[in-house]
Amino acid sequence: MNRLLIRSTLTFIIVLFCSSSGLAKSLQLCGHTPYSILIHVEGVKNSKGNVTIALYDDNPDLFLKKGKKVGHRRVPALKGKTSVCIAAPHEGTYAIAAYHDEDGNGKVTRSWIGLPTEGFGFSNNPDVNLSPPKHSETAIFIAEGKTILHVNIQY
Repeated sequence: MNRLLIRSTLTFIIVLFCSSSGLAKSLQLCGHTPYSILIHVEGVKNSKGNVTIALYDDNPDLFLKKGKKVGHRRVPALKGKTSVCIAAPHEGTYAIAAYHDEDGNGKVTRSWIGLPTEGFGFSNNPDVNLSPPKHSETAIFIAEGKTILHVNIQY
C-alpha cells in the first residue's frame, strides 16, 4: 500500500478509537495521527456541560457555516482548562472555533439579539466584539506531527 493510504487508514482507526474511549486515552494518543492538534481551551468558567471544538478548512466562505466543518470534538468541560485533541485530515490551513456548551444542548446559545451567551474562542485568539472574526484572523497552518494551540474562552 502507498504511504498516503496507510496514513489515512491509521488516522481513521485512531480517531475512531479516540471517539469511543475516554478523554485520557484521546490525549495520550494525541500526536499519533499525522496531523494532530492538541488544543488547550483556557478560561473555562465552570465544569458544566461540554467544550466543543470545530475544525474548518481553508475556505473562508465556509468558516462558521452550519454543517461545513471538517471535524469536531466534544468533551466534558473542566473549570479553568479543558484539553482536546482533534486530527486534521491533511496538511494545510485550518481555523478552529471553540465554545463552552454549558447547557449541553449541542449548539451555541444566543441572546435575543443574536450574541452568544456561552463562552467562545478561536485559534489565534483574535479580538471579538460584536461580530465573529474573519477566517484570516483565525487561520493556522497544520503540518505533519502534533500542533499545540491555546484558545482563550471569552464570556
